[in-house]
Amino acid sequence: MKLSLALLLLGSSVYAQDSTKRHKGEPCDPTRNRLNAETHKFTSDCDAMTFCSSGGVCQPKGCRRDEFPFGYDSEVPLPLVCARGQFCPDEEDKCLPLASPGSACQLNRDNQCQPPSDRPELEDGDLTNRGVICFKYTCQYANITLGQSCEAENTIYVGYTSGGKEYYNIISRDRCAPKLWCNDQTSVCEPKGAVGSACSTHKQCETYTCNTNKFCAEPPGTPLRIRVWQYMVTGAGITFLMVAMSIALFMNHKRSRAKRLREIHAYFKEQTSYRNSIISMHTNAHSQFSIYSDTPSCHGSLAQFGAAAEENLEEDEDDDRRGLLEQRRRSHRDDEL
Repeated sequence: MKLSLALLLLGSSVYAQDSTKRHKGEPCDPTRNRLNAETHKFTSDCDAMTFCSSGGVCQPKGCRRDEFPFGYDSEVPLPLVCARGQFCPDEEDKCLPLASPGSACQLNRDNQCQPPSDRPELEDGDLTNRGVICFKYTCQYANITLGQSCEAENTIYVGYTSGGKEYYNIISRDRCAPKLWCNDQTSVCEPKGAVGSACSTHKQCETYTCNTNKFCAEPPGTPLRIRVWQYMVTGAGITFLMVAMSIALFMNHKRSRAKRLREIHAYFKEQTSYRNSIISMHTNAHSQFSIYSDTPSCHGSLAQFGAAAEENLEEDEDDDRRGLLEQRRRSHRDDEL
């Protein structure tokens, strides 16, 4: 909520400032060309596409400092970029030739100064323009060596947090040679600290980055440099992990196969036991039947039983015949009488 409110207030202030700016052809006051007290950004009575000329009229800008300048619509043609050996001043009115050492320059505009052509040892990255610096509004060489006296130029920039609280950012510059910094207390050029060294300001570090723990650190955006031993440890860890996983999978598969094999053995053992039981039952039954059928007494008893049955059957048949004959005789006698 606080951040949204701060952005809204900032946008409102920017819109209010832009609405008071003069446009092309409108009158302006050249004496009001100045640097903002908080941001040290150049400002004038004219809008972002014009500058206040010496005649007091807002004119279209004759050059641009940035590749994509602020405030231009898509259909509006952009001013030209200055050629090599020239620079576009803060007013952006026209391109000017580079200034020689000792000439005037604008705040922190090292690119307005002519760098030396035969002093490559003075190059210090983005901290200077190949060894030349705009120091206290004058083009000078950054060539003060170790132990020599020096002075610093401290510029205070004012910023605001999301809650609207004001804070300060101090940029300190000096003319010490590369890898040296000017100590404000001793006014002498001293060596800059390597990564890990104690510090209190950015300029004390070779990387120009002093972290919140007051130690020199790598600047933001620095690619991570992996050492050889880190590669080796990582490779060994990956190899160990792969081997351990392979062994674990093999042991797990082996236990699964052993368990499955035990189940199969138990199943076939049970089936074999059932089969043997059935075979044993059939064998016992067949043996008992064979014993009864092969015993002599059993055969004799059966024979006697069969003979007796036949005799009884024959006797019954004889009785039946006798009764039938006796009945016929009686019938015949009755007929004769």
